[in-house]
Amino acid sequence: MHPDNQNLLVIRTIEDADAPALRKFSRGVPEEIVVQIFGTGMFEADHLTALRIDAGHDVLNHAVLACRVHCLEDQQQRPGIRSIKQALPFAELLDMIRQGGLVLFLRMVERFHKRRPLAEIGRLARSRAKILRIDILHCRYSKNMAFCGKLALAVLLSHFLLSGEAGPQPPCGAETVPPYPALDAAATSKLWSRAEFGRDWKPPACTGWASTGFTTLVTTVARFRYAGGAEDLLRHAGEISLLSGTRYWSTTHQKWEVLIPDAYALTGNDNGRRRGNFTSDEMKPGSLLYFNQTDNLTGKGVFRMHIAEVSADRIVFDIENVTTLRYLFVPIFHPGDVQSVYFLDREQGREQDNVWRYYSILRTGLNSSSLVTANESSAINRAVAVYRRFVGIPTDQEPPAAR
Repeated sequence: MHPDNQNLLVIRTIEDADAPALRKFSRGVPEEIVVQIFGTGMFEADHLTALRIDAGHDVLNHAVLACRVHCLEDQQQRPGIRSIKQALPFAELLDMIRQGGLVLFLRMVERFHKRRPLAEIGRLARSRAKILRIDILHCRYSKNMAFCGKLALAVLLSHFLLSGEAGPQPPCGAETVPPYPALDAAATSKLWSRAEFGRDWKPPACTGWASTGFTTLVTTVARFRYAGGAEDLLRHAGEISLLSGTRYWSTTHQKWEVLIPDAYALTGNDNGRRRGNFTSDEMKPGSLLYFNQTDNLTGKGVFRMHIAEVSADRIVFDIENVTTLRYLFVPIFHPGDVQSVYFLDREQGREQDNVWRYYSILRTGLNSSSLVTANESSAINRAVAVYRRFVGIPTDQEPPAAR
């Protein structure tokens, strides 16, 4: 080889320094180094034929200094490799799937940082994901493997026991979920995710809902003072015309907007005519009452109010749409897709203070369109606006429930 008046660096070879070539035995590789590499996993691939030079220790797309240079005149004795850039990633594909999958879904990652905990529970960064993560550190090299296995099992069981929340629980003989806030505090509204308890969530029996699952599920709980008795509160619920002008905070436009431009009671379901508000005498248990409500997104629609319970200390009624609701002439909610149920309970022992508890659940059906249900903050603000209107709080009072 002629240097062509250039400086030439000559490096002396080291015995057994090469990685074995493809389809060759590894008996020439230093054993101690290989053992350490095998222990770490996902080691770097060797650049077997970088720039037509014999194999050396390096990674993809970098040249290496090898022990000797093959005679490659006219590309004779060229190694039988189709493409270095394609072959190396393919060679590691299975290891990446196996080890990368464990890292992503179970977080089973070995660490050598002494300050990390032995085990911890976490979730993926995906919003509201419930996928379990367990980091097991140093257990592979621990002298007490049985202890590590028992610890991992205990952590796994505790995760499922602590995360077994079945969803909203209205006041039907069990502790409410979510719980009621303090008296006169702002209403607590929660948007539930299907990831928390599955696609086929079964509603509590006291809601009267037969179908399972949902697209949107919002609960609102509060405690409020009401000077009148149960009969006045029931009559107030039947004042449909007061829904007109209800405002809510639009997170899309970042301003207060009218949620319900118009609402009025109807004489019946089929071609019902406009009439005055419902009276308390009409609102008996089992009664079915119909009203028309115009929404700022879905326009006009007919809704049915069902009176489930009426007593001196408890009122329960539910509402659902009986006509198809549309957005820009596109069907969004079919009959029965928009449902809500309301529980009003007087606190026992506090009759002199007239303290009532408010619990509502709003649900859109499992197959409802996401065109108007994707905005989570908007769903919360709409539910809170209905509560504010019911208890006499200005619906556009600052601050909004969600921005």
